Amino acid sequence: MGKNKVTLGSDDVYCTIAQQLGVVPDRRVQVLFYVEGPNDIAFFNHISAVLHQVDPAIPDLTADARIAMVPVGGNTLSQWVNRNYLGNLALPEIHVYDRDTAIPPKYQSSVDAVNRRGGTSWATLTSKRELENYLHPDAIQEALGLTVSFGDTDDVPKLVADASRTQAGPHGPLSVDRAKRLLNELATQKMTPARLAARDPQQEIASWLKRLGSLLE
Repeated sequence: MGKNKVTLGSDDVYCTIAQQLGVVPDRRVQVLFYVEGPNDIAFFNHISAVLHQVDPAIPDLTADARIAMVPVGGNTLSQWVNRNYLGNLALPEIHVYDRDTAIPPKYQSSVDAVNRRGGTSWATLTSKRELENYLHPDAIQEALGLTVSFGDTDDVPKLVADASRTQAGPHGPLSVDRAKRLLNELATQKMTPARLAARDPQQEIASWLKRLGSLLE
């Protein structure tokens, strides 16, 4: 019987993990899109498909193999940025991370590090707390059967989880983690260009995705 091997984190270990997880993209890929995790991938997949319908300059991430999404969140995000594990691929990089509520923002130093590279590497923070704050309450109500109101700095997954304990939603009482997953998997599918315009009047999301599209051949 084989034995599991536990190895402490190092540059070589993270590079090996990237390869084994399939993070290193195939030859069709022209741009790397760095986000925090799987929930962000679900968000951008659905929202990009909505925006692509009204603006072909915005790539549909569900169908465009030229863009590889790289989830680097949690405690390893700064290591991915500072060590630039996929830098040897020499591909343009776009990084979008949540601002959250810490002062200074938790990932500000990582954004600054990417932008110091110059060239085709670029990073930004959301102006709102996190991606869920760009969702429209009507989309949440339609997807989850829950009525919530929130501002740009509120903890939307927590508000939804709290609402699930007092309202009769179809998914029953939700943990914050499950609420976050359902928001990104289901509520995003109820977003429309009009709802996104109401929640994102500065067109931040469209500008990030257009920047991705501008790097494609």
